[in-house]
Amino acid sequence: MVAFVTIPVVSVLIVGVIKDAKINPQGLQFRLESATVPQLNVNGSELTATWDLTIVAVNPNHKLSTSFNSLQATVF
Repeated sequence: MVAFVTIPVVSVLIVGVIKDAKINPQGLQFRLESATVPQLNVNGSELTATWDLTIVAVNPNHKLSTSFNSLQATVF
């Protein structure tokens, strides 16, 4: 009789632990927080500028951490 109660309870606990440990990686979310061009120089056909950008990266994963050695952004 004890086995009929113990086995389902242990099974439910094991399934709960496995579901909690399951990792569902999601992609990082990048967003442009702000962008300014404080100095824009036009010299004939040449255009030069200094850009001040703030890019925010959000990691929606609670069980996985992410780190970067470098980040490269391109402006089209």
